[in-house]
Formats: sequence, structure tokens, C-alpha cells
Amino acid sequence: MAIDKTGHITVTTAGTPVSGPNVKNEGGFLFRIHSVGSAAWFFDNDSTAAADGYPIDEFGSSYSPVTNLADLKFDAGTNGTIISYTMA
Repeated sequence: MAIDKTGHITVTTAGTPVSGPNVKNEGGFLFRIHSVGSAAWFFDNDSTAAADGYPIDEFGSSYSPVTNLADLKFDAGTNGTIISYTMA
């Protein structure tokens, strides 16, 4: 069975954190956004504000060593921001 190593998370409403999907990977994940603006990820129990998270800017990427995306939340400054992830 093939393992899907990539996916995306959509922040429908800016300022409202979205939980990550239940996707596991021992090597962590890389994140990149596919729109103009910025986004952030943070641990589910750390904060509810993107300003307190780890940034993902429109021209860069971000890495998290977390082993399950369900342990993270994602937020963005623009409605409909798409954040892609790749297993590291």
C-alpha cells in the first residue's frame, strides 16, 4: 500500500485556528503556504494565537519535529490560506 507523503490544510477563516489531520511521521513535517501572506503553526496546547506560533512566510518553509499533525494547530492572516505539508 502506498503512503501519501504530502497533503494540505486550509485555514478557512483567518484568526480561527484549524487542527491538523491525523497524519503520523517519525521524521516530522515541512510546511509551505500557497498564497500571498503568512501563516503559523503551533502546538495544540501552547496557544490559540498565530502571533505566538512558528511562522511560515509566503517565500519560505517551516519544519516541525512533531510526529503527528493532529498535535498542531494552524492559523493564517488571510481567509482560505492553504498550507501544504510534506513528510520530512
